[in-house]
Amino acid sequence: MRKPENQTLVDHIEALRVMLLRCLVAVALAFPPGLLVAWPGIRWLVVWMFPEGACELYYSKLADPFLLKIKLAVIVAVVLACPCLLWEIWKFVAPGLRPRERRAVAAWFGWAVVLFAMGAAMAVGFVMPLVVRFFLGFQGEWLAALPDLRAVFDMVLWIPLAFGLMFQFPIFLLMLARFGVVRAGTLARARPYVIVGLLIVAAFLTPPDVVSQVALAVPTWLLYEISLLVARRMGRREKQAADVPGDDYGLDDYEREKGE
Repeated sequence: MRKPENQTLVDHIEALRVMLLRCLVAVALAFPPGLLVAWPGIRWLVVWMFPEGACELYYSKLADPFLLKIKLAVIVAVVLACPCLLWEIWKFVAPGLRPRERRAVAAWFGWAVVLFAMGAAMAVGFVMPLVVRFFLGFQGEWLAALPDLRAVFDMVLWIPLAFGLMFQFPIFLLMLARFGVVRAGTLARARPYVIVGLLIVAAFLTPPDVVSQVALAVPTWLLYEISLLVARRMGRREKQAADVPGDDYGLDDYEREKGE
């Protein structure tokens, strides 16, 4: 027997409440370990980014170190609790998907986590030291840098986040192609606009220097080209499986499958 719409809405709200509560509990349990590694972690990042002898930071507000330590501990706790958080989100979303959609989303979800980690690792291991050295290069006989703790902390958080989010771009494109919203041929013809858009977004997300902007835009463009190849192959495979004419798997094919 089909449930009334009001009862279905109540069930969804209750499931959302339970999911959010479990996520909060997971983050709370991971907060003490995050508090232990927060300050050594930021110290390691500062030593890694700054040249030897230039890693002293300054702060003008007495509460800044304490507040930044708590903020970083929360972030570390979210990272540590990420497997639990992702599992709870998946349990909430999966019942609303068809079996085929569930398999596709599960596969892309795993790749999204991998690409986010790759982007963040590239930012920490390669880009941020270059950015710091670029800005410190303006020092001279009459000019000295006094790095502010809060500004450095914001950069440590923002640049890896920006790289991780931009590395999700191919997943977004492949999901659109997989569900027939766009075709691989359309994405290929839009290449010039995509490249310009990537440069604009990279300039917006990164500090005002050419190094970080190019370091973000170029890998994202390469991932875009890879996603085109995957989308074309995926379209040919779907066309062969469905035995329908056309160069790519499109919205009409997806609607036909929904009707079946």
